Amino acid sequence: MIEHELHGALQRRLDLFEHANSGEHNLDQSYSNYWFRSTTIARTGEISGGACVWGLEHAASLRYDQGMTYDEPVARVAILDVDGTMHPRSIGLALLDEMGRRGLGRPDAIAAVMTAVAQLRAGSIDFPEMVARSTAAYAAALAGAEQAALTALARETWQTLRGELFAFVRPLIARLMEAGVAPYIVSSSPHEIVALLAADLGVKDCDGSRFAVRGGRYTGDCHSMPGALGGKLTLLRQFAAARGASLSRSLALGNGPGDIEVLAAVGRPLVFEAGPPLSAIARTNNWPQVNRINVLDHVELALAA
Repeated sequence: MIEHELHGALQRRLDLFEHANSGEHNLDQSYSNYWFRSTTIARTGEISGGACVWGLEHAASLRYDQGMTYDEPVARVAILDVDGTMHPRSIGLALLDEMGRRGLGRPDAIAAVMTAVAQLRAGSIDFPEMVARSTAAYAAALAGAEQAALTALARETWQTLRGELFAFVRPLIARLMEAGVAPYIVSSSPHEIVALLAADLGVKDCDGSRFAVRGGRYTGDCHSMPGALGGKLTLLRQFAAARGASLSRSLALGNGPGDIEVLAAVGRPLVFEAGPPLSAIARTNNWPQVNRINVLDHVELALAA
């Protein structure tokens, strides 16, 4: 999701865990050493009552071997965020807008989703609270609606959104596939529209928010929300394990708080056009920060490392 202020929770960076190797390296050394340097993880107890930055409760167990080399190829994956990363908009909110215009779903619940997002932007609630409120409201908005109707609307909505994909996206997917890296598109937007984006790009593996359906209609419950704490990380681990992939050689591309876990878990994290809080975390952890102009260059370096 597009990065917004995290209400000060990411401002304090405490308890940096020790480097796996105490030697310091300069950025002009080999990119292999750059990627596998020990990573320091900023942690704070101000989010969700735990000693972690959003999504970094597993950070203390992560270690990357400095200067690691491999004698034979290792399977790799790339987890890719959508909203604000591959696409300038939230495709899930765009779909919700269309639902409101077409009279599909409960108007009060649709408004509640938008209110939660607006409150995050205003700094009156933090990211985890926004995820909880907007997920519940999105599920409520869909309650009673026909799945076939949403699927059809998602298809129509995607046709209006597909031309807005960032220009680097299609070359990125092609390059990953050429290099034998399995792309995995994961978003907090509904799976109904995320799947259309993935299919458009020729990517077979994707996940989005999954809302419960019974008898062809939405029940008002949410089965899976990737943006929730542990959501993307669990999906990434399952995806990598199923392919025998090494996370230490895999990539992650994301721009928001919901991506921090996977950025910390892989050996090649790329932080895309992040706002100040995530940008500060990236600097602390030596995560490359990229933009729509240079992202393909950084992907090329990551693949070569």
